[in-house]
Amino acid sequence: MNVINSLINGLQLGGITMLISSILDNTISSKETTDLIKSDSDLYIQGLQSNYINLLIIGPLYYIIVYNFFLDHTKDGFYVIDYIQIVFINNILYYLAHFMMHKVSFLKFMHEFHHLFKKTIPSTGNAVSMSEFNFAYIIPFVIACLKVIPNNITLKMSVGTISLLNTFIHTPNFEYLIYYPLFVSPANHIKHHENRSGTYAAPLLNIDYLIKEFCIYFNYYKEITKLKINYFLKNE
Repeated sequence: MNVINSLINGLQLGGITMLISSILDNTISSKETTDLIKSDSDLYIQGLQSNYINLLIIGPLYYIIVYNFFLDHTKDGFYVIDYIQIVFINNILYYLAHFMMHKVSFLKFMHEFHHLFKKTIPSTGNAVSMSEFNFAYIIPFVIACLKVIPNNITLKMSVGTISLLNTFIHTPNFEYLIYYPLFVSPANHIKHHENRSGTYAAPLLNIDYLIKEFCIYFNYYKEITKLKINYFLKNE
């Protein structure tokens, strides 16, 4: 069991995520960060503390387990198909977890801390309770690994992609970027923080949009079918 190497890999992922969000907090989002400190310094400190705990303690501990028991170390290089599967599974499972934390009464406590941030900054992406980090951030990756059995580099790229996108959609300075509706935009997610709007997808595929489009198409298809049946009956 390679504990040291797996721990280093986990710390690398958490450390890079923290570094990027910290740089963004203090550069392009410096005004928003300053405003948060002025309005609620305790919340800002709690957000930073949760980042440290989640990214540098909980995440690396899970990575030790995943690295040693759920990865295929006989695979060499980067596997695109495995990468796509992991990212896709993560998006689906995060959507379900996020939806449940809003709708299932005994799970709502997990998500309350994250929604104290009405105005977000980049590091808000990982400013979540330990229970939410386990339930909505870690478990989807564990399940994806059990399904895909990736190698280390493919998993790291998958986790890194999701982590960067999570930071990105919490960055208010990117709110005005124009997105294709298939993807979750910073505007989508920041609006969710402001009014808890019914958008639960993050951080890549806009599953809310896909469900809405499917329902529109399904209803349209039903109406067309009904018209065809009525026409056939009338002209029989």
